[in-house]
Amino acid sequence: MNFNGDKCLIISKKKGQLITTITMALNKIYSLKMPTDKKYSLKCGEIDESTLWHLRYGHLNFYSLKILKHMVKGLPSIINENKI
Repeated sequence: MNFNGDKCLIISKKKGQLITTITMALNKIYSLKMPTDKKYSLKCGEIDESTLWHLRYGHLNFYSLKILKHMVKGLPSIINENKI
């Protein structure tokens, strides 16, 4: 990616070929919209409460979540120390 003024150029690393150019919007966001003919499917699954709170707190590590348990009313016991 190469940012130049209000343009963002996406260039292939392997071929050095320009893939697309994006113009910055008024809110200073580069919005990339690329058409695709592929269909995607996402899988939903269940996660334990500890992992859910890990996600809710912005991926806070499980050790810190255990400490936070003593400071936050209603936070369940944190038992999962696996990384996502």
